Order: sequence, then C-alpha cells, then structure tokens
Amino acid sequence: MKSLFGLLFGSTIIFLIVFVILSPLFTIWAWNVLFGNLLTIPYSFETYFAVLVLSSFFGSSKVSSKNDS
Repeated sequence: MKSLFGLLFGSTIIFLIVFVILSPLFTIWAWNVLFGNLLTIPYSFETYFAVLVLSSFFGSSKVSSKNDS
C-alpha cells in the first residue's frame, strides 16, 4: 500500500511539472488558433517566458465576498 501511494504521489508531481512547462506553449498555440493571421505569436523563448510571467500575474486571482447578514 505504501508503494502505491508513492507511485501516485510521484506520478502526480511529474504530471504537474510537465503541465507547468507545457502550459505557456498551449496558451500560445490557442492564441494562434483563435486569432490566426491577425495576431500570430511566434514560438520562442521570449514569448514562452512572457506568457509564463503574464499567467503568473493574471492566472490566479481569488475573489471573496462577505455577507453581513
């Protein structure tokens, strides 16, 4: 049972690392598919890191509201 937990934990960590690495490329791809020739973004290290920085600023916003009643 302990090895099954280790296997699931390890595969989850690997999946998250791969997802973080590939998500800016998926964002650039989606932008190019949606806007086509109008706003084409080239695949380069510069655009990769730009999407990474922008997603860190705008990707995780939390909104909470309080009810005073």
